Amino acid sequence: MRMHRAFAIIIKVMIQLFIELTDQIFWEGYAEQLARNNPAAFQMELAEFTECYNF
Repeated sequence: MRMHRAFAIIIKVMIQLFIELTDQIFWEGYAEQLARNNPAAFQMELAEFTECYNF
């Protein structure tokens, strides 16, 4: 159970870091807009981001 909880926390942190980074690279609200307008692209970009960190 602890491992599952730790994994969930790591996932949340990675998503938050992804959002903060893309907002800095593009514009504030970019990640939220992408997730809303094109969920598949958001998931793809998030997956690429996490893969860079071997996660």
